[in-house]
Amino acid sequence: MKAWIFTQKRPPKKKVIFLFLVVAGLFFIVPLAYAAEGLAENYCFPVAVNGRCWGAMQVIENYAMRFFNGAKIETMKIISTVIWLLDRAAAFVYSKSIPDNAWLLNIRSQMMGLFSGIMPNLLRQAAFGGNGLMYVALSLAGLLMMIPFWGMGARFVRTERVIIWGVLLMALFVGGTFGYDFIGAVEGFRQDMVEGIVGQGGDAMPLDRLLLQPMRAGDGDLGFDEALTLPPVFESSYFPAPELSEVTISAGGGIGFGLGNALVELAEDIEERASKAGWGIFYAFISLLGAWLLVVLGMAYIVLAFTALVLILFLFAALPLGFFEFGGMLLNDILMRYFKIVVQSLTLAIFMQWLSTGLGFIVEVNTATNALLWAVIVVVMTIIAGTFLNGSIKLMLESGKVFSSMGASFGGPSAMQRGGSVLKSGVGAAATVVAAGAALTGNIPTAIAAGQISSLMRNPPGGGRVLQDPQKDYLSRGNVFVDNGAGEINSGGIE
Repeated sequence: MKAWIFTQKRPPKKKVIFLFLVVAGLFFIVPLAYAAEGLAENYCFPVAVNGRCWGAMQVIENYAMRFFNGAKIETMKIISTVIWLLDRAAAFVYSKSIPDNAWLLNIRSQMMGLFSGIMPNLLRQAAFGGNGLMYVALSLAGLLMMIPFWGMGARFVRTERVIIWGVLLMALFVGGTFGYDFIGAVEGFRQDMVEGIVGQGGDAMPLDRLLLQPMRAGDGDLGFDEALTLPPVFESSYFPAPELSEVTISAGGGIGFGLGNALVELAEDIEERASKAGWGIFYAFISLLGAWLLVVLGMAYIVLAFTALVLILFLFAALPLGFFEFGGMLLNDILMRYFKIVVQSLTLAIFMQWLSTGLGFIVEVNTATNALLWAVIVVVMTIIAGTFLNGSIKLMLESGKVFSSMGASFGGPSAMQRGGSVLKSGVGAAATVVAAGAALTGNIPTAIAAGQISSLMRNPPGGGRVLQDPQKDYLSRGNVFVDNGAGEINSGGIE
């Protein structure tokens, strides 16, 4: 084998030199032709441009870094876009609660118009018809006046109430629309006072610092024409497009033939974009805190407004029951709940005005220090506003139970129970008088019998208690150390 290798002829030196020249030509001449054709600029030939001639592994690493960081940045951008959508929804809810509450006024006007159209005929039939509640109430009032002991305490119906309420009902709600207009005016006065305290058009609320400043937006950006878009200034500041640079991929990682060109993003630029995206989502969450505050305030007022309308509905439904005592209590309960709503509305309006002026000392929110301080203040204010929302919901739920609470309000001993108590007291007093008279005249047996009757009326056997075990429920007297005493008094008498 070795002999065969040594016997082979070696290539002449001329051929080796020629092969070397061909390779060198491909390595130097082809890039020149590549650039001369205008296909791409070769940053690796004839001189490697600093930072523009990359090896293949450098390009692969850059693509991987761009992919993972780009996914993270895009996720933060999507979250910021959703937050901005929620911010605009919160601003819309708040604007429709007080500054632009024409829809609430329309609901009130339509409801009052509906009641003024249908209630007169309904009241005329229910209250003043042939079998109306007014005549039923008068009949019951006359009947109760003839039954002993029913007139004591709270009556079920009173004649004077029936007459007065019939006159008011006829004058205000049946013969005209004054009652409906008056109720609508009272509700309108409540809403006007709230709007006057908060500020005309709602300009008093610092919407710029709550939403617009953190998101670098303007008033024109609050619309929903393009729902899934960020404010242009915010997007360009915190989520800019990547700045790409063209590099040449070198086979050897240095001067020479280029395998092609590629677009890459410098590592420092990728890190800078990720940092900006982090600040962007931070300010987006700052604006979300302000949006939540607006939602709580707006919902608190909207709940109060609808609770007031529900109570007005209950008031009209309870008008025919005003002839009776429990109906009067029901109407008083409805009015008291409505006055609570008025007080709650005014308190909420004063709080909103104080909030709008109290937050004015922080002018610039889109700085890190001010944003953190602003976030603390807004969280505290949101907690306070939450108490108003909870109170509004509680008032609404309690108003829904206005009819079911009448049993407890009007409850107590019945007329027969009150009459029996009065009868028992009268008999006891009469027996006491008889016993005293008999004792003075010397009729001792009669005095003893009358005294027992009087004692029985005042202290019935067992004291009104229901004994679980009469054999065990007794008092011991005498020497308690000998058979528990010599005598035992049971619940009935002496044994």
